[in-house]
Amino acid sequence: MIAGVALLAAARSGLLSAASEVPETSSVPALTPPRVPVVGLLDSSVSEVMELLGVVDEKTKRFAEAIAQAEGFGIPGAIPTVNHNPGDLKIPGSRLVKGHTFFTTDEAGWNALFRQIGLMRSGKSRVYKPDFTFEQVARKYAEGWRNWLANVTRVLGVTPQMTLRQYFEG
Repeated sequence: MIAGVALLAAARSGLLSAASEVPETSSVPALTPPRVPVVGLLDSSVSEVMELLGVVDEKTKRFAEAIAQAEGFGIPGAIPTVNHNPGDLKIPGSRLVKGHTFFTTDEAGWNALFRQIGLMRSGKSRVYKPDFTFEQVARKYAEGWRNWLANVTRVLGVTPQMTLRQYFEG
């Protein structure tokens, strides 16, 4: 199964060259070395592989979509849309455009948001804890935290007093 996922990821990201196509009689593909570094494969297909493996669960996706909506992702000309950054993240040391991290693709931006939510959920975030309420998260996450809170909780159908732990474990 893992080999199939890796092959699917490589095929979808364009890493398999025409020379590596498998004749119909063969049951094992002959792969050529990737044309790009492994990091390129990871950057371009992580969310797809994670979803196939079930790593990004439905609640994480819903939370990410709620954040993206609250941040204005998808609105033409909005900073999150222009920067391919659905979470409107500001990652230290990253390429910034208009004060926010710029990703080269929407997929890379979604992957970063999924990772941030994973850190929040696991307790590995330096800023957010699993026992934070949505209101506490909002106060740290967004300058316009009241609107962000109203939008995120409305989309998720939760209260501002619900904790991240309650949301993910409920």
